This record gives sequence, C-alpha cells and structure tokens, in this order.
Amino acid sequence: MKKNFFTGPISRREALIGLGIAGIGAFTMLPFKNEHAEANTLNPYSPLGILFDEIRGKYKNDTEALQAALYIVNEKGNGTIILGAGKTYKIEKGISIHADKVNLVCYNGTATLDFSSVTSSPAIKLIGSSSKNNSPRNNMHRIEGVIIKGANRSGVVGVDFSSQTSYTSFYSMDRFSIVDFVVCLKIGSNSWGNQFTNGSITTSNGTCVLVPGDGENYGERLTFQNVTFYNSKEAVNAQSGSASIYFINCSFDYCFRFFKIKSGAIMVQSSHLETGKEKADQSPLIEISGDGGSLHISNSVMRIYGEWTRNYLGVVEGNTENSVNFGGLYLNNCHLDIHDNNYKKEALISGNGRVVASGLSAYYNGLKTPIAKQINLLSISGSERDLSEWTTDRHVGYLPATLDTDNKRSGKPSILLSSSTEGQKRNMKFRFMSDPSKKPLISFNLKTEFFNKDEFYIKFRCLNMNGEILATDSSEKYNESHDWEIIKYQPRITVVPSGTTYMEIEFATMESGWSLKTKVWINDLLINLV
Repeated sequence: MKKNFFTGPISRREALIGLGIAGIGAFTMLPFKNEHAEANTLNPYSPLGILFDEIRGKYKNDTEALQAALYIVNEKGNGTIILGAGKTYKIEKGISIHADKVNLVCYNGTATLDFSSVTSSPAIKLIGSSSKNNSPRNNMHRIEGVIIKGANRSGVVGVDFSSQTSYTSFYSMDRFSIVDFVVCLKIGSNSWGNQFTNGSITTSNGTCVLVPGDGENYGERLTFQNVTFYNSKEAVNAQSGSASIYFINCSFDYCFRFFKIKSGAIMVQSSHLETGKEKADQSPLIEISGDGGSLHISNSVMRIYGEWTRNYLGVVEGNTENSVNFGGLYLNNCHLDIHDNNYKKEALISGNGRVVASGLSAYYNGLKTPIAKQINLLSISGSERDLSEWTTDRHVGYLPATLDTDNKRSGKPSILLSSSTEGQKRNMKFRFMSDPSKKPLISFNLKTEFFNKDEFYIKFRCLNMNGEILATDSSEKYNESHDWEIIKYQPRITVVPSGTTYMEIEFATMESGWSLKTKVWINDLLINLV
C-alpha cells in the first residue's frame, strides 16, 4: 500500500483504475525526446512526462486525476506533470508534491489549479524524500506556469514549503500566481534556497509571504525576482532569525502593509513600493520590532500616497537596550515620492529602533520631508562611529565629552558635555570624507541644563587635504531649556568650496567655558549626507 496524497492509502491498481488498465506500461507516459526538449531541460534526470489532459477524462474528477498522476510520478521516482495552457482544474482536496521528484508545469501559457473548495490544510504541501538528502541536485524541480487559486478560507495556506522530516530546499516557482489565501506562501522547517521568479501574489485578507518563527533549519537564501505583491493586506511577515530574504526588481503595489519583521534580514533592491490613495487601513506600511529584525531598502522608488491621519508610515521599535546593535531600517539611495498630508508629519518613521538613511530624495512640492522621528547612535552615511572616534582640541584647553549612563534614552547612555569646574571647556569633533554634491544633515535629541547665560554650539567646516579650513558655517547656538527634543541642523553653506576634501562637525561649549552646573546631553545622533 502507498500513501494517498489527499486522504490515505492507495494501491497501484486504484491509481490506474480510471484508465481500465492493470499495469503502468499502458499509462500515458512521455519519455522526454526532441519534441519535449524544453521540458527535458527542466531536470536532466527526469525520465517521465504525463500529459494531464489526456488522462483527466478517465477519472471521476480533476482531483482524482491529479492524485493518480502524482502517484505515478512518485512511484517512478522522477517526472513532470504537464498541464494544458488556458485550462482550469478544480481540485477539491489539498495535494502533496515531492520536492525531489515532481515538476508541475504548463508550457506556452498558464493553467489554473482552483483550490477554492479546500477548507483546511495547505492547498499544495511540499514534502521531500525520506532520506533527508539536502543536495541541490536532488531538488532541482519546480512549479511553472501555474495559477494557484483559493477562496480566502481561514486556515488554508496556498503553498507550504515546510517539512519536519525531509528537505524542500531549492524547489522553485516560475511564471506563477498565488491568489486569495490567508497565507499564500509559507516557508518553514527544512526549506531554504528556494527561488520565486516572474510571478504575482495577491491576498486581500491575509499575508503573501510568511516565514514563521516556530521551525528550524529554514529561511536562508530565499529569492524573489520580478514578483509583484498586489492589493494585499500584508506582503511579507518574517519571524525567523535565520531568515535571509532577497527581493530584486519586485513591485509592492497597494498593500496595506509592506513588511512586518520580528526577526531576520530582509533585502529589497531595485524595487517599486507604492501605496494606494484610498488606503482605508491606517496600519504602518513598515513595522520592525524586536532584536534582530532588519530591513534594507536600496536603489528603489517609494511612492507614498494617501493621508495617514492616525499613524506614521513606518514604525521601528527595539525591545531591549541592545536592540540597536541588531535590527533596524536601512534606506540607501532611494526616491521617496511624498504625497498629500504626509510631509506635514514630524517624521515618516516613528519608534525607538535604529534607522539609518543616506542618499535619499524625499520631497513634497520642493520641501524636504524628515525621515525618522528617532535615530539611534551616530552614523556617517550608514557607518556607525563610536564616541572614541571623535577628537578633542586638548591643545587649546578643551576636554572630551563623556558617556552618562544615568541619563539614558531608549536604554542607551547619552553623550554628556558638562563643566566639573568653573570655566571648563569641552568639545567633540568628527571629520569625514566629503561628497561635493551632498551636505550633512544632523539629527539628534537634546536635553539641557543651562546656567548664567551659557550657550551650546554646533559648528561646521569644509577643509582641504591638508586640514586647512576653506569655509565655516555660522555657528548654531542653543541657550534655552530642552527636555529630549529633536534637533535638526543642516549647514547653511550653499556651495562646497573647490578643493574640499573633508567636512567637520563640532559640538562645543563656549570658548570662555561653562558655569559649574551647566550640562548638555545628546542622544540618538545621526549625521547623513543628503
């Protein structure tokens, strides 16, 4: 007796009874010769092809016909089930596909597998060989040219790449569409290296791609290329710390939420992210929480339409004092098209987690839009610098800044400029390579305790390769009380002088020093080139 991939045991005779034959030899099998050369290139080790349309009429329904075809391919050990272009097949029970044995393809078009009657379990469950062999060669199989359709039924997954006893790694999908499942695509235990190309995933009531956090040995090197996530409640939900997911040339269109990341690294490159103007769901488009969750978006376009009246467009949170060392949001060389009321917000991204942004254009009618409400640590174009890398003019009597662990913000110590004796001076300077086409934008949180009309300064300079000053911005001066208020400063030098090699930022007391009780705390400091 063999396992029935729908309900239970099935014998060889039962698999073939619809054909009225007793042996496998009379079944519609096609060895891959020249007329099927394209199919043969899918897997050079595949000896068997089944034209599904030639057998479906010999069974009571499409469900039983597909059950028989899967049985024959698995019995033989390797093969391809070929669906008819433009055809729709009504499949009323979930099916299991051996990742190391079965190709399910439609050439010269697409075929639809309609799973709208399935009420429980995955529509398609990927399983692997009992040998647990994880060689990429053994799993060089795929689903190609197939539309997988559901009915948004609770608990029904579209395609489930997870197995507790075998490997489903390296199985791929090409020219595909997964539509209307609460979870369209699930990547779970023992599945990695899977590729998804030239497809679309849509669910108005659920999640397009889910990488759960309750499995093992999975989620690495998942690649989506030329895939569209359209009009969905949630595009990507990542909860596994081992996940590394790459989206290349993808499109996220009109999704209520683009990314919800608890753990794992998500890379988005050369992609398009666009919201609808009528976004009824006010959930943030990007949510990153916990230690280890990170989202990297580069060389992409984000069109932020609609008016978010209740929430920020994104939220980045950290759960512990050390969360800044792990997760966060990284935006690099992106164009943000800000629309309607969004530019009036304090910032597009809120929360106490790390946000690093560089090389961005974010404008509304020529007005620059602040990106992050809270940015942790110091960053120069995305590279973090420790306080020890700042210099101090000790030769003219200045003392360095210190770290104050008693005045933390979001669990992080603050930079402290203070005077332990009357008239004491402190400063901190950082010098970095310049980019003539860009100017630094400084953002930090400031807390002050001023006495006797003391003042705190920010200074900016352009220097040549010898360290000689070519231009100095008029100093930005602060002498009022601040209680962890966000300060944004951009130098007023309109043109960077010719010969500029370095730029320098300085935070300093007055040259005459401070009174004994004056203190200035700085936290969440970011320097970006924009």
